[in-house]
Amino acid sequence: MSRFNPILAGLRSADHEAQREAEDALRELRPLTLDEAAQALRAAAEGLPPRENDWEDSASHLVLAAVTGASEELIVVVQEIYTRLPTPFSRTAALRLLANLDSRDAYAVLGLLLASPPDPREDLDAIWWETEPRHGDLLCPALITRLANDLSRASVFDVVLRLAATEEIAPEHAVLLAPAALAELRRLRRRASTRFEWAGRDLDQRLERCHRAERALTMLGAAPASTEAITELAAWAGLDSLPAAAALTSLLRLGQEAEPSEVARVAADPEARRRLFNDLSQLDRMQLMPSRYRTQEALAEAALVEWLTFPGELGRPPTAIEFVELISADTDEGPVDLYVFRFRAEGGRLRRGKWFAGVAGPYRREDSPTITGGEMTFSAFEPWDERSPLDHAELVAEILESWRRADGNRSDGPRDM
Repeated sequence: MSRFNPILAGLRSADHEAQREAEDALRELRPLTLDEAAQALRAAAEGLPPRENDWEDSASHLVLAAVTGASEELIVVVQEIYTRLPTPFSRTAALRLLANLDSRDAYAVLGLLLASPPDPREDLDAIWWETEPRHGDLLCPALITRLANDLSRASVFDVVLRLAATEEIAPEHAVLLAPAALAELRRLRRRASTRFEWAGRDLDQRLERCHRAERALTMLGAAPASTEAITELAAWAGLDSLPAAAALTSLLRLGQEAEPSEVARVAADPEARRRLFNDLSQLDRMQLMPSRYRTQEALAEAALVEWLTFPGELGRPPTAIEFVELISADTDEGPVDLYVFRFRAEGGRLRRGKWFAGVAGPYRREDSPTITGGEMTFSAFEPWDERSPLDHAELVAEILESWRRADGNRSDGPRDM
């Protein structure tokens, strides 16, 4: 009997415990053979019994398992079953299988399916979770059809920009992408400002607006220059620092000069500093970055502020942050430096006025100043006065190491989406 048959029997069962056991067995079975991958794809499209919880999705797990057995022979199978896959997650996984094959035959089918109903997930980036976009002549027309979907537009720009890093975008495609970016920016600019009020209620919406604006602004920088594009970029260069960083560097890419006062304003904002530093470095225009923000300490501060701003952490920048101590160590790759800070925040889950500890780094001294590294950038939100700077750093190291060990011991397989 095929080793795959008991798994399919469990997923076809209406018994929730049998379904869960089959899902666990499917994780252990990977990678699938070609025959098993084809079986998994066809089973995912057959209409499996509902699971106990809404978030459980047998079809997606089957297609993701098939990705591990990806082969050119599966292109025809994906095309055969795609419209019968029951969820956006499962359809995204099927498109990922094609993207992973990286062949023109696979991309021809990927483009065809992406441009037609039913839809995959709105965040199209998930298709290229393990690979980079390729074959722009086949992919761009399909992506352009997705511009009408408001929720997918930002990820369309993101995928195109990733594609542009390796191949030139055809002029006929850029002509269609640039107006969509302009329209997106004009709509977003109605709610943009020079300063965001972090005490407001729309933190998630603000971050989403910034993300969308950054992608559209960067898209304009990759498209042919036009008076409209330059005017829009100049308008955004004076607004909120996160999109302003993208606007300034896009102006430079289009052969325009950035206003030094605007560059200095954006560089002074730790949230936007690393993005600006990286872009100016790529453009060989680092002389525009004020010298006080070109230091490893300034970039470490920016890394910690970015981490704190994540919605799952502090959810906003600190109201004050101070560098306290540098901890250095010798490694096989040379000396590395870890930066210890203290910070406080108004509102949120931290006690007002109290200082807390955070660290950023380590960074190889040989590479300094750099945004590369920083795998220990973290805060345990421990009150500053309860430990020494070294003890705060050691606590962070212990927490992160315990998490790494726990991840290594998990038996539920890798995260797929």
